[in-house]
Amino acid sequence: MEKVYKELTNVDLQTEKRVWDERGKGYYGEFLVFRELFKCESENSKFLMNLCVPTASGKKTEIDLVMVNENGIFVFEVKYYKGTIYGKSSDKIWTQYFRTKRNNTFQNPILQNEYHIQAIKRLFPDIPIFSAVVFAGDANIKVLNYTNVLISNLYDLRGRMNKLSAECEEVLDIEKIEKVFCDLEVYAPKKDNQIPLVNGGEVPINEFLYLIREELITELENEKKAKKTAIENIILQKGKEKEKQSIIFITIIAVLAVLCLLLAISNVKMSNEEEQNKHVDSRVSISNQSSEGSVENLSAQDILDDIVVNPIFQTDFSTPVSISFSAQLTNISEKYEIALTEKSKFIFVAKDGREIEYNVFGERLQYNAKANRLGIKGSGRSIGTLLKIKVPEIEKKEDVKEISITNIEIYKKDSFNPVSTNSTILLYNAK
Repeated sequence: MEKVYKELTNVDLQTEKRVWDERGKGYYGEFLVFRELFKCESENSKFLMNLCVPTASGKKTEIDLVMVNENGIFVFEVKYYKGTIYGKSSDKIWTQYFRTKRNNTFQNPILQNEYHIQAIKRLFPDIPIFSAVVFAGDANIKVLNYTNVLISNLYDLRGRMNKLSAECEEVLDIEKIEKVFCDLEVYAPKKDNQIPLVNGGEVPINEFLYLIREELITELENEKKAKKTAIENIILQKGKEKEKQSIIFITIIAVLAVLCLLLAISNVKMSNEEEQNKHVDSRVSISNQSSEGSVENLSAQDILDDIVVNPIFQTDFSTPVSISFSAQLTNISEKYEIALTEKSKFIFVAKDGREIEYNVFGERLQYNAKANRLGIKGSGRSIGTLLKIKVPEIEKKEDVKEISITNIEIYKKDSFNPVSTNSTILLYNAK
């Protein structure tokens, strides 16, 4: 496939990989998209790359990749970017966000590709033309308000193209596909597109592509099998780890049970009547805070009301301007503790109705069951500060309606098992 790419573009990928500058990364991204499309598209599809097509102003515009098939002409703008991509379809500038280094800004690729499409439309005004923007560098895409444009990373491209093809009509037969291909080929960097064979002789590039198609299909099936085997091994390994953890947990419970039994024997002087009164008092205390009157059905809201929240907003003046949020939590309850879980999420509700979710734990902050439990009043862990979260989707504090954390667990003092799960703490509510 690298040989085919070189014939299409006059670009030697091995040379570009040794240099590995921005231009080299761009070429490599184009190659990855071409290879992925060739695997999944129909046998009638034809490809051209790095076309220099004249525009209405007399200038020329370079197009990364063009594919022609039964549905029409697909024009691809390819970016070899990583990180998280933020932007709106109408913005001139988008942002490439990184957690560990400075952000990067770049031109809106939708608008770039629209310029390319207008050049193609001048040549083929009666043929459907589709715009596609592909991020080939494992990017996390968070782009808003786009329609009639396919935006994808490399790993979702196959599914998105299949879905788009299923929704489109077939408007070109084999002869028309060939005619469009020949008309566009004059703008390609190389016109003679002949591939030398190992046993001598040459064949046109498209014939060569179909000679290796079966090899590519076999390669794809082998990739799927390898991924399936890897996933099965991971599941098996996790099962063994859980089994080991269960044995440790059961051992700890057994030891605690023995300790509790010894403690009960040491307090045998306490009368049955005193024990019964203590039990009744405990049930009354719980029922005062519970709509159901039992530990298992405890209403969490009364306990969550004992969490004092000090919200902290900051403004980040990088491009685009956004807010950062954190909060200090203080537990003034004398009976109950709260704990964040692996499923805990920040929920930001904007005044325009948008809901934005962020995981509390992840790459920057790992989950720790002991460290993330907020103790009762007077304990050393009754105060905690949440990790600062940057919210690029919201520009200023005034745009925020509400902030909360979901999936909170509530524990009775010195208890191992939660008495309430999936609770929510309201961190901020705009008045």
